[in-house]
Amino acid sequence: MQCDIALAQSTNRWFSIPAYQLRLSIGCGVVIFDMVVICIASAFFLFRFPIGQALIPNIEAQFLFAVFYLVFAITARAFHFDKLLHFRKSASSVVLPIFYALLTIFAIKFVLHREIVNVFSMVFATGALLTIAALSLRMAVRSLIGKNSQSNLFDNVLVVDSVQVQVPAGFRTIDAHARGLEPDPDNPLMRHWAADSLQHADRVVIACNAERCERWAQFLSGSQSEIRFYVPNASGLGIFSTGTIQHDIFLKPKIALNPDQRCLKRIFDICGAIILLFLFIPLMLLTGLLVKLDHPGPMIFEQVRIGRGNRLFPLYKFRSLKTKSTDFSGQKSVTQSDDRMTSIGKFIRATSIDELPQLLNVLRGEMSLVGPRPHALASQAENQLFWEIDQDYWRRHAIKPGMTGLAQIRGFRGATDERVDLVNRLKSDMDYLRDWSIWRDIYILAATPFVLIHKNAY
Repeated sequence: MQCDIALAQSTNRWFSIPAYQLRLSIGCGVVIFDMVVICIASAFFLFRFPIGQALIPNIEAQFLFAVFYLVFAITARAFHFDKLLHFRKSASSVVLPIFYALLTIFAIKFVLHREIVNVFSMVFATGALLTIAALSLRMAVRSLIGKNSQSNLFDNVLVVDSVQVQVPAGFRTIDAHARGLEPDPDNPLMRHWAADSLQHADRVVIACNAERCERWAQFLSGSQSEIRFYVPNASGLGIFSTGTIQHDIFLKPKIALNPDQRCLKRIFDICGAIILLFLFIPLMLLTGLLVKLDHPGPMIFEQVRIGRGNRLFPLYKFRSLKTKSTDFSGQKSVTQSDDRMTSIGKFIRATSIDELPQLLNVLRGEMSLVGPRPHALASQAENQLFWEIDQDYWRRHAIKPGMTGLAQIRGFRGATDERVDLVNRLKSDMDYLRDWSIWRDIYILAATPFVLIHKNAY
């Protein structure tokens, strides 16, 4: 069955920009505005008033003020879109970071026994001007957004599953039956099609009969969207508004990262991937040459794997198997004495050098440096597909797959011949998702080199 779930975008969305990109653009614009105000104020006060030999200390103080303000503001989530929607919250998240930044500058100058009066007065003036400008901007942003325009800034999706429902304003709809979308928890292709259409949705409302709720809940496990269910009344006609949805069945992902965490993780991934590519590019070029010389065939092997939100993506590896023996489905795991491996393939698999092209997957946004390892569609343990062994398997995809992960540094590597092999990895993956932190990612990356040479690495 062909499953066409292409969605028509909202025609009244500002500049036809997707909602999440529009919110991100507004947040980044506020950051840039605040920094520009600090720069202009600093330049004005430094060159408008004579300060003589205090020029360098004043420049240092203004720079430190900008840095400390940015750190405290980010900590207070001052640029988060949820804060910008409410002026009082937004105002407090601006005023307090400015106060803390000024207090920090004063403390530093006092401890270092540096001249305080002239330097601090300049910084204080900059802080006062920033307060006025920042609050004015946030009032303007709040006024511009307005209650009537918030539907343009959030992607709300209504999935209609064979029921009658009156669609409220601000929702785009999917007619599941017309689009051929069936909530089949055991169909990874159907999961991919659904996830591809809902990947940026902030809220998904499933309008269905009561007996279909559990099936849809299983089908959408691993999604990072806020999931709600609407069951029509006995007459068969469901009428709801965005206000009454709050009282319906609600399913929110418990292990998904919030937007701030995803942003931090993405920045870490991009910086880390660029550094690692710079370090390993000579080794990658040499490996590619040896792969080509060792056995006829392509240098890079592409295989479809399951990614975040159960979306499928092409994973890159250096080819380690003979071309005619390549298993694109992943049904047969590679064993330690597998005769399908090439001569160079045995070495690059044992040392995990074959995984280095996945740095490109990281830069493309399909993978992360750290996360659950992505599996092929046909991966099995004891002749059972992974999701047939444990339905929680799909929940591991609430985060991007990684080049390395908690399971790997715990020693769970190699083939998954038995059910326990998958269960151990799945437990580690869920532990990682529940207790994620950027420091844990750094720890896992630092520990990975010590487990590259492992008895199960092949």
